[in-house]
Amino acid sequence: MDDILTGSETELIAQRDLARALHKSKAALAAWRRRGNGPVFTKVGQAVFYQRGDVIAWLERCKARSTDEARLHRRQAEAATTARQEAR
Repeated sequence: MDDILTGSETELIAQRDLARALHKSKAALAAWRRRGNGPVFTKVGQAVFYQRGDVIAWLERCKARSTDEARLHRRQAEAATTARQEAR
């Protein structure tokens, strides 16, 4: 994961590289994009990219000191996603 975290904050990271670094599938990243709870992304045609600074910021927001705190973060993110969807 260190390779993903080092370099320019504006550098683009390919979806496959981020998925590999996070030990997740590209499908998991796609699900996060649909739900709006993953890192901010850029789509060029069908290719998906993530700016390093956005990934780092998202990882910081994912930090928790306990499973209860992590659960609270997840519920807050889900509520924000629901509110955005209802606002459309």
